[in-house]
Amino acid sequence: MKILHIVPHLGGGVGNVICDWMEKVDKDSHIVLSLDWINDKAEKRLHKMGIDHHNNCNGIRYMPSIIASADVVLVHWWDHPMLEEFIKTEFPACRMIFWCHKNYNIPTNIILYPDLCIGTSPIQNMPDGYTWSTVNMDKFINNYPTEHNRFNIGYVGTADYKKLHTNFVPMCQEIHRRIPNSKFTIVGDYNLPEDLAKSPDFDFMNFVGKKDDVKHYYANMDVFGYPLRSDHYGTCEQVIGEAMASGLSVVCMDNPCERTIIEEGVAGFLCKDEQEYIDNIEHLYYKPELRNFMGKNSRQAAVGIYNIKNMITAWDATFKDIMQKPKKERKPVI
Repeated sequence: MKILHIVPHLGGGVGNVICDWMEKVDKDSHIVLSLDWINDKAEKRLHKMGIDHHNNCNGIRYMPSIIASADVVLVHWWDHPMLEEFIKTEFPACRMIFWCHKNYNIPTNIILYPDLCIGTSPIQNMPDGYTWSTVNMDKFINNYPTEHNRFNIGYVGTADYKKLHTNFVPMCQEIHRRIPNSKFTIVGDYNLPEDLAKSPDFDFMNFVGKKDDVKHYYANMDVFGYPLRSDHYGTCEQVIGEAMASGLSVVCMDNPCERTIIEEGVAGFLCKDEQEYIDNIEHLYYKPELRNFMGKNSRQAAVGIYNIKNMITAWDATFKDIMQKPKKERKPVI
């Protein structure tokens, strides 16, 4: 069986999921086709694994022949302009599945375009259910704390108010006021006000930028603080899984996505508002035994929730089922 993965670009969270998946399968059974560029890290991984991959393919004439030769076309879907243009194109008959990586209101005509439209999380309410998306957490399961001096609250991901709680910085300020020995380590691209990272008033916040290897940053954290907006678009939040697998208690907002991952009071805290977020981090500072208890629970929970073998098994079953259907032509979405 030949599976063709189509992505708008390959990198970031979805790129890591796909590359980790490819490490676990028959190298000749999967092809990766990116409409835009595959970033250097992902390209090197695919090349090293021997996975057939095609870069910057938007508009390339041979794309229809690749689609026609595949047994199943798996489109990694989110609201990207290149994907929206892609389904306006006429293609040969194929079996097509959309795997929706983002939680947003997808138009009905797009949901009905493929044979199956599958989510990554139950919060999306996709018509054909969901298959949980995950990277391979093995390297984080054996990640244990290293000694450090200050109480370190960590965040991994883009520092951007499009996803972050809009009062992220004031919340950090109040936590630092209450816990003078605290510091914040923010790992990821920086899209907050430029003067913030340079101001001496915020020297307790360390913006380290985007890093390919984040394992040792988790090992230096005491708590994973991940307060997102209530309307954020995330589904499986790989960084929560990485933090949990690394044995960290997670403090986040009580949003639908986070509710599917964190068991309140067991692996972390789901906070109804800013005050509760601040209070819970302060509480964990004064209760190291509770931090350790939650950390152990987090690690154990991550093994079950973020299990790449389960993800691959679920997809293998889906591919087997859809192979019972004939390839079909579909009209372009206008």
